[in-house]
Amino acid sequence: MGSEQSQQSLENDLAFLRSQTGQDENTIKEQYRIFKQDCPNGELTLFDFVRVYQELFPTEHGEEFCQHVFRAFDTDNNCLLYTSPSPRDATLS
Repeated sequence: MGSEQSQQSLENDLAFLRSQTGQDENTIKEQYRIFKQDCPNGELTLFDFVRVYQELFPTEHGEEFCQHVFRAFDTDNNCLLYTSPSPRDATLS
């Protein structure tokens, strides 16, 4: 039963990410694989956040924007962001 719940949770998370990003399942899984390679413990530093963001969205003021976003999510001010158990837990809405 736990395996069925886990599979359903995974399917729900993938459906949510597809609807929020417009990306297909393979792209989402590949991005997750790369994230886990870069941040195997699930912690994201400001440096890592800026690097990844600028790779995806290169803009003139990208680093400044990233610093603001990072501070908004770094609620305990420890200079780390943690992955949540479910991507839906990390939404702004």
